[in-house]
Amino acid sequence: MSDRWRDGYARRRHRIAQGRLSSNLVNLSSPWRQVIEELWTPAYRQALTQMSGVELKDCAMVIGFRRYNLGNSHRPHTDEPSKALTHLLFFNEQWPMHWGGCLRILFDKKPESVFQDIAPLNQFSAVIVRSDNSWHMLTPVASTALQCRLALRITFFHNLDAGA
Repeated sequence: MSDRWRDGYARRRHRIAQGRLSSNLVNLSSPWRQVIEELWTPAYRQALTQMSGVELKDCAMVIGFRRYNLGNSHRPHTDEPSKALTHLLFFNEQWPMHWGGCLRILFDKKPESVFQDIAPLNQFSAVIVRSDNSWHMLTPVASTALQCRLALRITFFHNLDAGA
């Protein structure tokens, strides 16, 4: 990792910890700017806090678009301890289950210990409250899928500035 990249990363972490946008939204289309600005409101944080029971007021928020191509997957995991909560918004209008690419909520670390598979359909969203037992994974996107899996990931981090 270069010093230049590390310095830029440290600056972004500091802006995020201060509650400031780390990217300029001017290059985004108007609908995407509106989405980001709405997610950045205290009302959104408060709604997630009420729904999850996790206080997010002092958490840093990171928003990222995720595109998963054919064959992409994530192994079973729990999120890192610095994460408080992750909200996933899905964007695919159609997604047959045989395409894979599902958010799989697990009972434990074994991929076959399925509690529920959530297809990345635009009428669904998922909130994962981080714990040592919040096991989840992304099932592999099948080679027969006719499109990429699309999601917006909104992650809240505890005291992000402490490690910077």
